[in-house]
Amino acid sequence: MSGNEGKACSLWKDYLFVTRELDKFIIQDNVDMVLNLIDQRERLQAEIEKLDDDVYKVSPEGQKILLDIQKLNDHIVRQLEMLRNLLEKQQKVAVAYDGFRPEFVGNQMDQKG
Repeated sequence: MSGNEGKACSLWKDYLFVTRELDKFIIQDNVDMVLNLIDQRERLQAEIEKLDDDVYKVSPEGQKILLDIQKLNDHIVRQLEMLRNLLEKQQKVAVAYDGFRPEFVGNQMDQKG
């Protein structure tokens, strides 16, 4: 493995590790850690792009890592969509019940009186 290819291998393995951790912490609903891991992934991605080594990506090992990353990314997207849907539902319920709070009813009576 050449120097560039070895560096690419190391970076892609790090990227896979960070992606696995990201998936784990999204499930645990740990927002601070998720944001930290997203930052780490962005830095790794910038390094990978600077390296510009296509040899490792087309190797069998590189293809396996890329496939694993893609599967994790798909799972992360599904988890985020579920979380977004849950938050939207909670928001709608909260807004629906806003009119039933006692202080709101009192305000309505004060304004009519």
